[in-house]
Amino acid sequence: MSELPDPRRCRRTLSTLVAGSVRALSYVTSTEPMVISITRNIAWPRINALIRGFSAVHLALYKVSDGMVSGRFAGMKILLLTTKGRKSQREYSKPLGYLADGDSFLVAASDVEYDRNPDWLLNLRSNSEAEVRVRRRTIRVKAEEVNEDERARLWPAFVQHCPPYATYQRRTSRIIPIIRLRRLAP
Repeated sequence: MSELPDPRRCRRTLSTLVAGSVRALSYVTSTEPMVISITRNIAWPRINALIRGFSAVHLALYKVSDGMVSGRFAGMKILLLTTKGRKSQREYSKPLGYLADGDSFLVAASDVEYDRNPDWLLNLRSNSEAEVRVRRRTIRVKAEEVNEDERARLWPAFVQHCPPYATYQRRTSRIIPIIRLRRLAP
């Protein structure tokens, strides 16, 4: 069995990655028209690759450290959502910021500011049962999109915990869905 990496070393590595990502994301969340144009037309492919790479590192660090490293990001607690691919039936895991709502978890299907829904949401629409990992606990859940009234009530909490959500919503033509992940009986 391989040894787990030293959490202090993982935190330093993550801090370095976060610093670079925050600089890149400052462009993504800018409201200046020229920056928006440059970001969308020139820099976005590079930023998107950075985000995908950061997401993969974040996922690996979360799994190795049981959420001790990378269990929070940009003011939000992080969970790992594992869905089954709607076509491939393979399992896919994605680190997502969440808010607790009683016994449920709430996640926003932002996919940064794309005009399309993230793949994990499409997978959940095909098969609403999934797994959530919060630190060491793995929990079976059933997903449901909240209705318009409930979304209007919940959206300000997402923006309060992670202000870039407001920018993402402003820059996309779709309404960013909020998904409730309800615990299933064991």
